Amino acid sequence: MHRMDRLSHDVFQPRDGLRVGVTWGGRGIPLVLLHGFGAETRLYAQSASRLTDLGVRVIGIDLPGHGESPPLPGRTGVREWASVVADTLDHLGVRHAVVAGHSTGGRVAAELAVLRPGLVSSVVLIDAIVGASWDRRRDSFLRFPPALLPYSAAFVLDCADTAPLHRDRDQARKLRRLATSMVGRKIRRPRWTVSAVVSVLRSPPSVPTLDRLRSNGTHVTVLHGERDLIVPLACGRDAARRLDAELVVVRGARHSWPLDCPQTLPVLVDGLLAGGMGDAVTRIAHAAGVRRDCPTLDEMESVCYRTDAPILGFPTVRRLTHPESVPPRYDWTVEPPNIRYRRVSALG
Repeated sequence: MHRMDRLSHDVFQPRDGLRVGVTWGGRGIPLVLLHGFGAETRLYAQSASRLTDLGVRVIGIDLPGHGESPPLPGRTGVREWASVVADTLDHLGVRHAVVAGHSTGGRVAAELAVLRPGLVSSVVLIDAIVGASWDRRRDSFLRFPPALLPYSAAFVLDCADTAPLHRDRDQARKLRRLATSMVGRKIRRPRWTVSAVVSVLRSPPSVPTLDRLRSNGTHVTVLHGERDLIVPLACGRDAARRLDAELVVVRGARHSWPLDCPQTLPVLVDGLLAGGMGDAVTRIAHAAGVRRDCPTLDEMESVCYRTDAPILGFPTVRRLTHPESVPPRYDWTVEPPNIRYRRVSALG
């Protein structure tokens, strides 16, 4: 088992022949964090550790071909990745969870909510590769593979801007340290990256998944960077329209803003927990027989986990408050502006 700031990491085997890297920390409602393509959960450690201040237990899962999770055998795509996430949560003893996915992780989160609607109480799509605009872009890659070259250039530009050397040298240093370990693992396993690329490209269009997600009635929030070059804001707007969901536009942010400014995502999630996301979680508790309008932490854990859930016995790194008190660098707007969203101050 590896230890990070208020987070732990280990590898589990939820079923025969399947190994999955999992990062966890905190206590409370399960908040499943799914990383973007080419990344891994530990790269999000700064945001994840701050999320544990919100009364949630963060559970980050390395998707197949990433981090400590080997690729799946055969022809697989994001739907099979969602099945891996479901099996891992079952193995950990999770019964109900909020699922937040960034980029490719957002597509997997949507697939998981369709595959297991009873497991997912609320979904947060963060610059997710979903929507008609994304499906058209993916189709262009399949019809004309050289189109991937300018897209790769945009990816490199976004990654370069993610390390805020000119804005926050201390944050750039922390992110560089996390990224260096990840890149070392990727260099040793080039086949994993190739397998992940193929799995994403061969996955079916996302629009039918969004349509099914809306028909399920699952609560969804869309968060999207205003200046995202990899998954343009048009994708987020299309997804929000199809899902009849609130869209939070992070002003001036590129694709990897949860890494660039780790203070922003926790503050946004805190506001969501005071609005529609919190309502969705509370409805789960009321359906399980909890009478309080504001269930306690113990009551929520009794609802969201099996009584014999292994993750309840896992050791966690505890600290009362985060050592920093830095406000988020990004601001945001909400579309449509009349939704119930509580703007809160930065967390300590």
